[in-house]
Amino acid sequence: MLLKAYLYKAGFERQQGVDPTDSYTQAAKWGEEVVKSQQYSLCPVYFDNFTLAGENGPESVFEIQYIEDPRSDYGEGEGFSRGTFTLILQRTRSTHWGESGWGFDHPTQNLYDEYEPGDLRRDATILDFTDYMTTPAEEIYLGNHYLNLKNAQMTDNNGQPYHLTHHSRGPLNYRLIRYSDVLLMLAEAYCELGDLGRAKPLLNQVRDRVGLPAFPYTATIQGKSVTYAETQDGLRNAIRHERRVELAMEGHRWFDLLRWGIAAETMAAYIAGETPEAQAEYAGFVKGKHELMPIPSQQIDLGAGPQNPGY
Repeated sequence: MLLKAYLYKAGFERQQGVDPTDSYTQAAKWGEEVVKSQQYSLCPVYFDNFTLAGENGPESVFEIQYIEDPRSDYGEGEGFSRGTFTLILQRTRSTHWGESGWGFDHPTQNLYDEYEPGDLRRDATILDFTDYMTTPAEEIYLGNHYLNLKNAQMTDNNGQPYHLTHHSRGPLNYRLIRYSDVLLMLAEAYCELGDLGRAKPLLNQVRDRVGLPAFPYTATIQGKSVTYAETQDGLRNAIRHERRVELAMEGHRWFDLLRWGIAAETMAAYIAGETPEAQAEYAGFVKGKHELMPIPSQQIDLGAGPQNPGY
């Protein structure tokens, strides 16, 4: 958690014109502690991180525990203290497998195209269920026909979708921090400190797990040939690409974009290539404002300081 906190602090310091060297140094210090502990390792099979059998495995650094329970009060009282809504929310609405869901949080075409040819993580993360749809009008969401496999438990029942005894009681634990995330954060800290020699092996550990070539390399990404050269900029961009595909659909991307200071331009480019249905739902991102949430007025009254810009 200190590794993550210092890394994010450094990102915002850089945007504010403050020297981030000390924060990157502290991030590296705490990342090194995790690696030196030898408590964690990468699962040989990437998708084992997202199954019931793989819960609390060697790659899990911080995992939120859930259990199944046929009873529910839909969030009242102790409603969220046992199971999770995530599974039913993210499953496809398709009845093809006999276990349909509510069809939210679809992976995008842009994410699908980010994966390099031969990257095993793409098909472990995203299912193109075009061939399985029975009622497309209900199953396609904002023009999107992809499914997030990581949280859907589509194979946790002897290769079939896991049967939920209640919508709000999904049993699959949420992997909040995985060891691959730690390796990539530590690699980023080293990279920003100019220590490419210590950063590269960490990045390459993550890539080697799924059989991809080591940095530096050239690959087809978003339909174009991209070269990650052996420079600080090249390594920085390679790490950012790797975080997107390694941690896809796990809740990290948005906060990465914020601390890198590229949320506005990334979102603008992304939405320009989205479906008209998705574009109609997009509220717009104001650079210099939406990187932060507003400070509650009560906290300002208690002395928290001035309101964040733009609010």
